[in-house]
Amino acid sequence: MIRPRLPQRPFRVAFYGAAREDAARHLAMQYQQCRDAVPGRHLTVAFYDTIGAVVPTPPQFTINETPVWRAGGLAELLLEASMPERRFDFVIVTDLDRLGRHIGRVSDILRRLIRCEVELLTVPDPDDSTPDVPRLPLLRLRSLNYLDTILDMAREGDFR
Repeated sequence: MIRPRLPQRPFRVAFYGAAREDAARHLAMQYQQCRDAVPGRHLTVAFYDTIGAVVPTPPQFTINETPVWRAGGLAELLLEASMPERRFDFVIVTDLDRLGRHIGRVSDILRRLIRCEVELLTVPDPDDSTPDVPRLPLLRLRSLNYLDTILDMAREGDFR
């Protein structure tokens, strides 16, 4: 597994997950994948949404019997990203589709993070067995130029 190079500043990463069915189990799997991809104990906060499901009360899921508390959903993540006292400099997701199913919505979210100088890390789902979809081991989105290139490729059908 490829791990990101650590920056000189503290490496503070927010987890974002989203799940529909069997949310607690799927969120726990996503969180575990992201935790495995980030070296050390750099995950500082967890945000997640349960789409079409009720957020558990208390708002948590469990990894190895340790509760992972929900700091909010995507709206709260984006709000905190814009604050100078935020608890993270990176956001990690298992795949871009966790942010949304439509490229316009995903690009809006990515632009907001980039403007806040928050990098997005993605790590692919090991259970995704779709052979025709190219996957990168770890992707860092950090500039609007890079984002525009990816969006142009998607529009032209060169990147899925």
